[in-house]
Amino acid sequence: MMVMRRYLTSKYDWTGFSRRFYTSESFEIIAVTVVGLLVGLALWLFHAENPDMQHARLNTVWPAPAIEIADLVMAAILSFFLLSNTWRCVKFNMGDLLYKIPLSIYIRKAWELVSHFVTQRKFSECTDKMQWLVHLLIMTGYATAFLLVAVFLAGGLHVIGLYHENLAFQRDVEYAIWHPIRLLGYYATAALLYGTTYAIIGRLKKKKAPYKYSHSTDWMFLILLELTTLTGIFIHFARLLDWPMTTYVLYVVHLMVAVPMLVLEVPFAKWAHLAFRPVILFLTQVKEEYFKEQKMLA
Repeated sequence: MMVMRRYLTSKYDWTGFSRRFYTSESFEIIAVTVVGLLVGLALWLFHAENPDMQHARLNTVWPAPAIEIADLVMAAILSFFLLSNTWRCVKFNMGDLLYKIPLSIYIRKAWELVSHFVTQRKFSECTDKMQWLVHLLIMTGYATAFLLVAVFLAGGLHVIGLYHENLAFQRDVEYAIWHPIRLLGYYATAALLYGTTYAIIGRLKKKKAPYKYSHSTDWMFLILLELTTLTGIFIHFARLLDWPMTTYVLYVVHLMVAVPMLVLEVPFAKWAHLAFRPVILFLTQVKEEYFKEQKMLA
């Protein structure tokens, strides 16, 4: 199954990056390193000349509007590659049926797409419940963090006219601990930290079947996700403790890890099946419904 996932991911990717990641460990390491260094260099070159060194205020080092623009550009690039690869996945799986099947069937079965994405219920049928729970935690933790950053705390709200400075991606004001966004952030952090740590320990011990054989891309995915989560936690506490230099340095390290994970791992590597998997399950249900109707009409 893991071999098939890697093979199909490389087939769905029209750029060829996935194939290079899966056939060359050095290529993936170099790509992640280069993107990380470019992010660090950009943050160094474009930082403000007079940052606040008395209090931890990120906006005095990297103004929020500039970070918002960079976030939107990254989101646009990420969405383009992921959606174009997903569309290629759809065409590969549907073939001539893509346009033959009535739109009404796609609409009726749309709930399958949402259901499989949110619950990962099909995954629970081929593994133990603990493995399913870990998979679900990683998926929901990442999805929650992504929505908070890309939609609720980033330029997305600005675009639709609901932007407010306290909902900016990079804020210098902390929400109350009971605030829904802060609670969602804590859930995403806890889910990612537990799920990723469990998977790393499992791959080190190699006692479970899913963890006995690990590809280099599996390790890259887990390492980047773990480091992104840990550096995010460290930044949170550094800000609460009001340690300016520590916060600024950790922020640079955090983005040097998080950005390569987003722009490389999500569209081209293991994270891509976050989109491919529910889409294919949805399309399978669509085809089954179509053939069922055709049989009834025959």
